[in-house]
Amino acid sequence: PYNANEPITGFGPDMQVVCPFVPFTLGTEGFYGGPATKYLWNDGSTADSLVVTDFGVYHVEVLYSTGCTVIDSMVITPILDTIPPSITGCPQDIFMQSDAGMCEAVASWIPPVASDNCVSNLEITATHQPGGVFEVGETNVVYTFSDGAHSSTCEFKVTVENNRAPIFYDCPDTLRAVNAPGLCGNEVVWVAPLATDGCS
Repeated sequence: PYNANEPITGFGPDMQVVCPFVPFTLGTEGFYGGPATKYLWNDGSTADSLVVTDFGVYHVEVLYSTGCTVIDSMVITPILDTIPPSITGCPQDIFMQSDAGMCEAVASWIPPVASDNCVSNLEITATHQPGGVFEVGETNVVYTFSDGAHSSTCEFKVTVENNRAPIFYDCPDTLRAVNAPGLCGNEVVWVAPLATDGCS
């Protein structure tokens, strides 16, 4: 109940709870608000309590009828999370030809997904995205899913084979020679042509 003489304790210390997460109500009793006290949570709600559905940081701003404001946060983390995220749908290695006349190709795939026993909003990083351009050669694609305590990775390769024909430079013209005296042939010399495929 409201008591203007009571010291405001707010939420108190941060919390650690076991997995899997069970929703509960985070109250504001430690703020000793009165009937005219207003609340503003970080999700925009204005009730005097909040239903917590996941681990994370929860923040409230309490405005008293006297004009004073108190701000507090609660950090809720899991206890002894020993299970890393579980990944499904990790793509197989991809093999493809380079686009006509090019040294690259566009590769697409369905991104993997992951679930976790503790965290619903996993942190996801990826070295490449579907629809990206890949140069001739072999490229590793890595997805990493983290729940804050453990990480799991999905890794596959995109291999683009060179489909571009070599281009020759300084190809010698047709050579004609006569046989050497008393022989049925002769030594013929030319400068070897140069070639490139533009991809190496």
